[in-house]
Amino acid sequence: SDLLDRIAAWKQQLVYADLDAADLPTEAHSRAQQADPDNEKYLSLYRRFETRRRQDGVLTYADMLRDAWERLVGDDALRDQAQDAYEHVLVDEFQDLSRAQFEILDLLTASHRNYVAVGDDDQCIYGWRGASPSFLHGFADRYGADEYRMQTSFRLPAAPLTLANSVIQHNESRSPKQIRLTRGFVGESHFFEADTPAAEAAEIATTVQRLHAEQHRPLDEMVVLVRTYGQTPPLEQALLERDLSHRVYGHSPFYRRPEVQTLLRYLYWGLLEHKQRSGGWFEHSERAQAYTKRFAQIVNDPNRYVARGRLDRITQEALHHQT
Repeated sequence: SDLLDRIAAWKQQLVYADLDAADLPTEAHSRAQQADPDNEKYLSLYRRFETRRRQDGVLTYADMLRDAWERLVGDDALRDQAQDAYEHVLVDEFQDLSRAQFEILDLLTASHRNYVAVGDDDQCIYGWRGASPSFLHGFADRYGADEYRMQTSFRLPAAPLTLANSVIQHNESRSPKQIRLTRGFVGESHFFEADTPAAEAAEIATTVQRLHAEQHRPLDEMVVLVRTYGQTPPLEQALLERDLSHRVYGHSPFYRRPEVQTLLRYLYWGLLEHKQRSGGWFEHSERAQAYTKRFAQIVNDPNRYVARGRLDRITQEALHHQT
């Protein structure tokens, strides 16, 4: 995965495994670069990757961007057609652009420069795939553009805003900003560090439990914000362990996600199978019904092409013969 990320970033930065072999016009050649990694093995693997990819006729997302730029710089008719298609170009989240995207946009707007870039260099999170806030930083100088700074915050009161500013100011590649308050000085912010996601989740859940038990704060008046849904499983586990009811908005809770439900069905059937093998047939008919029902659910997940009628016969015989 590290190699694939590196190759995707190289391509979106217009970095070639063999620049001299690339069929690029002279002007475009100066905008591209030759890959020169610290680890020579990466360059060798990059070349092998490209050879195999072309043999198999495969395009990645990064290839689509790089190939689009190559076609635009190398085909005058196509470039004219693309430029005529758009009278105005507005790009949101400009800080997340890669060099390939930036150069494509430069070509598309060359005939008119009715060009608006909206972005925040403090929110650049896709550097691992080739994004760079430098294109946003240099936009005004490159195009002689007017710059409008939106520095009024309607989201946060003073404490979390001050905390956010004190953290982000350590970033060396950002434009200085002075955020103006509208929400005043209400509330408090507390900062804590955790070594692992589980420790972080435990601290949050304990805080929720304390606020609910000691200060009688209703659970439906508390919220935990996360960056991605991949962060919710340890939080959900910590809340479940403390018997704190909760909802996950916008996504299925971890234990109700389809892949997790499938795994749990397999585990529960395995538990029943273990009991059946070690203790004979089930004493209670409900447990026997659960055993055969779970088997019918998991046998075709993933699909093993067992017909429904055959499954019904198997489960009925198992119940009838208690085997």
